[in-house]
Amino acid sequence: MIATAEPLGEQSQAGRPPLLAELMSRSARFPVPFPVQTVRCQYLLRHGMASPEQLSAFAESAYPLLHESAVHLYARFLRHKARHGAPPERELYRGMTVASLVHRLLTKRAVSFYGCEDSFTLLDGTRGRGWTSSPGSLLERLTYDEIKLSALLSVSSYSAFINSGSRENRGVPASPSDAVQSHGVVVGLVGPRLEKEGVMEWEEVVVSRSQNVRARGYGEPPEEPAAAASWRQMWAELYGLPGLPLYDRVRSGADPGEYLPLGYLYLNKQAYSARLALSFETLLLEAHSRATRAGTRAYVHVVGIGLGVWSLSPAQEPVFLEAFAGCLARLARRLTGVSDLDFSWFTAQSLPRAAYEHIRIRFSRRNPHDSLPAEHRDKLLVVSYAWDGNALPGNEFWVGALSSSGDPAQACSSQISELHNPHINPAVCGENTRVLTASGETLGIDTYLGKHVYTGLSTEIPGSRHPSSR
Repeated sequence: MIATAEPLGEQSQAGRPPLLAELMSRSARFPVPFPVQTVRCQYLLRHGMASPEQLSAFAESAYPLLHESAVHLYARFLRHKARHGAPPERELYRGMTVASLVHRLLTKRAVSFYGCEDSFTLLDGTRGRGWTSSPGSLLERLTYDEIKLSALLSVSSYSAFINSGSRENRGVPASPSDAVQSHGVVVGLVGPRLEKEGVMEWEEVVVSRSQNVRARGYGEPPEEPAAAASWRQMWAELYGLPGLPLYDRVRSGADPGEYLPLGYLYLNKQAYSARLALSFETLLLEAHSRATRAGTRAYVHVVGIGLGVWSLSPAQEPVFLEAFAGCLARLARRLTGVSDLDFSWFTAQSLPRAAYEHIRIRFSRRNPHDSLPAEHRDKLLVVSYAWDGNALPGNEFWVGALSSSGDPAQACSSQISELHNPHINPAVCGENTRVLTASGETLGIDTYLGKHVYTGLSTEIPGSRHPSSR
């Protein structure tokens, strides 16, 4: 029996725990065909690869996950749209809670969403290119503003692993002789998307001549900001910045060292690092929390979120690693549940700093679910994978592109296509969201909001909790 330190719940009359029975029923009715059957609960049960109790525990262990800074951003987003949104947006968000917003971000995304042309597939089978939202589609699909929020949302759960998780695994179960970890925790993280000009993190992370002008809300914020300036300031404050710069100021060299030249563009290093820190801290704090609850320590598999097709330049990797080093320097003493960080398939072979308390750093070519070395066998494997803010777990998996990226590769080797899917697993819902705090607590979203955030439309969020400030 696999120990997960998660409740198993009651047994149903059919011998399956109620949540598992509901999950399997929803999976059978899911409108999009599964291109791989070997990762589904039905297959795992039929072939004796897991027991009903194990699968129920894995399903119950799933929850959406937010860094506390993202919770404050979500509350501020609702106030911003109530004041500055178009009439259909004001109607949509009227009375919406943060938990309801999270649920919308989970359930109104596309099935798949990829490429610089925004190729997409919807639940009803509609396919197309070019993501647009109109008053008529607002209820059923996310806007680009919401996708930007959704990129800060993760889902975490235990999962069985059927193979090593290599890019070319294609859902083929491992043979008995393969050295594969039987189970672990999977955390979906979304990196900065710089693949498409003018949307998502490009707005804060990239400085360009056409974008960074006063007419679009850049530069020193006015005392009474209009919609564009209010939107820019909301994101600047999330990243611990006084504002977002004008192109002419950056080009003049007034702030040397803060911007990385990339041809005719500039990378705002502080904004990029702060955005990454939100994802890094989410992973580290969640690994600590999961391992502590399981009575062990975590071996964490780290991937280069946003460093693949979403990146602008290989020069981003050193900034990425420096940002991770900064997170560890701030958090290491609190991460008593984390023992090892394994950076997989990076060009570099070391972090910029040498020691991080008790945490060992490795750079390797390991696959996500490779069996841990003998000296680490009693540890909890926590695997991160690069997800998307506007796709279900697996993304290209759902259109049969099984080896196109780490997202479908993870869906072909673990249970995320069911366990992390809000249309299949009832546990993946807004009201079950957990919030990770800087102090290391993991709180239910309603508990956190009651303690830390007042979401009334006329009240500002108390204090800034951007990760780069700690």
